[in-house]
Amino acid sequence: MENKSILDILLETDINKISELSKTTVEINRLSKVLGEKLILDIRALTSQELEIIEGDNIYEKYIIKAVTIEGKKLTDPILLNKFNIKDPLKIVNKLFNAGEIFNLYKR
Repeated sequence: MENKSILDILLETDINKISELSKTTVEINRLSKVLGEKLILDIRALTSQELEIIEGDNIYEKYIIKAVTIEGKKLTDPILLNKFNIKDPLKIVNKLFNAGEIFNLYKR
């Protein structure tokens, strides 16, 4: 039996599987303790087109706004913004998360 090279395996793999964007979840322990319930965030990989439009200042915040949801709702959901009396959606990131949490979410 012949061992296939990783290149052979890659070439045989369905292109749709390779192109699938990854998703992960992360718990924000600090907020889970405050809320008394687990706060689980869903984080999806961004497409190359989405990454291209993220430029300038507040790159971490822009990435998080695009990639993170809570129970299927975007961080820019009007109900969430109204709760914190926020007009600029980028400000919700700094309102909810501390600097270390923002950095860790960006790295994911």
